Amino acid sequence: MARVDWEKQLGRRLKLQALHAFCAVVERGSLSQAARYFGCSQPAISAVIAELEAAVGVRLLDRSAKGVEPNIYGQALLRRWSVALDELKQGINDIQYLTGSAAGELRIACTEGVGSAILRPVIEAFSTNHPAVCLRVDHAETILAGLAKLRERNVDICLGRWRKLPVAEGDFDVEILFDDETVVAASKGGRWAHRSKVDLAELADLSWILTPPESWNYSIIEDSFRRAGLAMPRPFLMTYSVPLRANLVVNSEHITVFPASILRFNWDNLGLVALPVDLPSQTWPIAIVTLKQRVLTPAALLFCSQLRAFAARVKEDETALRAADFQAGRFWL
Repeated sequence: MARVDWEKQLGRRLKLQALHAFCAVVERGSLSQAARYFGCSQPAISAVIAELEAAVGVRLLDRSAKGVEPNIYGQALLRRWSVALDELKQGINDIQYLTGSAAGELRIACTEGVGSAILRPVIEAFSTNHPAVCLRVDHAETILAGLAKLRERNVDICLGRWRKLPVAEGDFDVEILFDDETVVAASKGGRWAHRSKVDLAELADLSWILTPPESWNYSIIEDSFRRAGLAMPRPFLMTYSVPLRANLVVNSEHITVFPASILRFNWDNLGLVALPVDLPSQTWPIAIVTLKQRVLTPAALLFCSQLRAFAARVKEDETALRAADFQAGRFWL
């Protein structure tokens, strides 16, 4: 393959329309489907693809009776184009924000546990200071799901409880906001609510609602029972859903496990109380995760600043919170 001169060939001949058509063909698997999407003829799409292939100097698509698919050159172009398109969109958002001609949008991937804990107060403060920015929150069951959205550039930032993960090494910048911890939660109106001390063995035969086994909360409880020489209780329900767990526990004798921040940053603690149960020492940081070498939009930078301000308040009151009377349900800052 001959070396392509960017300035003389690609820079002048490569068109955004052709790249858009190429992506549409790949996504739909056929020229005819792409033509239907654009409302034009198949020969017109074929001509655009041929022009693109001439510009880059290689064939980009393999054709068969089943349709078309990108070859190794097409796949390479798709990977780079997705990054370039994302940066172009980010640049347009920056210009619109700086000129005040548009509000802009910030896309956040967030696990439900973190969203139920810190997003409400942070969003309330952010929307007061920056009412023109539209926030879009995509809930992810796990931090891994959020990282996938971030890697694919479908979101701008990811919020979650960070655990060092081999698959995440090298691709992301991680900023720790503050450390959280796991607590056992029961109804404020239940028989455990006013106890000053609860032994784990007393809870072994109760009706537990837990998150799935791959979750941090589950692993903490499993480790606690193992250290106490007790069999792990078999939960009657496993779910990541914060509202479902809270609603099932609040007027019943069920017990569940939550991050302490979920109770702490909801005005009525969801009607729940953290039981005074000794659990293993934990370090469970809540973090902002961003994609390396991806420039954040002004809206994303402002939101990260709001998160840092919130985290600073948490750290300032950490000593007082450690001395709070947990069994009385006082989780205020």
